[in-house]
Amino acid sequence: MIAVAGGLGAAFIWAIATLAGARASRVIGPWSTTGLVLFVGLLVSLPVLVLEPPPHPFAPADLAWLTLAGLGYTVGLIFNYAALAGGKVAVASPIVSTEGSVAAVLAVLTGEAAPPMLLAALVLIAVGVVVVAARPGGGADALAGDGVRYVAYAVLAALIFGLGLYGAGRASSEVPPGWVAFAGRFAGVLLLTLPLALSRHLRFDRRVLPYVLVAGVAEVAGMYAFAVGAAESIAVTSVLAALFAVLAALFAHALGERISRRQWSGVTAVTIGVVAITAMRL
Repeated sequence: MIAVAGGLGAAFIWAIATLAGARASRVIGPWSTTGLVLFVGLLVSLPVLVLEPPPHPFAPADLAWLTLAGLGYTVGLIFNYAALAGGKVAVASPIVSTEGSVAAVLAVLTGEAAPPMLLAALVLIAVGVVVVAARPGGGADALAGDGVRYVAYAVLAALIFGLGLYGAGRASSEVPPGWVAFAGRFAGVLLLTLPLALSRHLRFDRRVLPYVLVAGVAEVAGMYAFAVGAAESIAVTSVLAALFAVLAALFAHALGERISRRQWSGVTAVTIGVVAITAMRL
């Protein structure tokens, strides 16, 4: 049940972060958006470290998983905002959200138990997310501008995020959730934000300040929820967290982005899968 709550909580929070980040990236670009979101996230996650001191010194394996989580999050976020900078939220986000399926497959391949019904529900959710990403006559033209490029960005974000999520899930079994969230922000600020600022390539516009703040806080809160759930089950938490794409698509539709009938069928498939997983975990 903790895995279900953590995954769904992360999905809702990350949907908000996606919409806010998309707005910012279309004004200042993906690199500066990522750098600023990471900086805000680092500031937000620092107090959590005081509230959640580690019960023991981190083992080398824990540090390795935290490093994978941090690098996966930072690089994945760059490609995510690159896709959102030129593509529709309702299309790019579902592609990115297959990160959960990547992490779930890695978890199962490395030994996590998965009964047949659970696997069937995970497959249904993954298929539903892919259907949401498509549209009648879709393909590369489903995204604005140079569609092929933005689709490639979204696919790369999914693969890299999936590796990062798997690392975060493995680390969360021994490391407090707050430290898991901190790892990604610390690595990102060190490797991206500081170099951009020192080279004077970090762009800022007052119009994006609310969106950067919301995205930065929501990214940390979502990772915290994910880490709590993943401590019980990486596979279940990862795939449920992928629902952020469906929620982001629905929110974007409410704000004016059109969703086709085929995409609505994908939303229905994902919802059925969520209900099935929730029933199995209760």
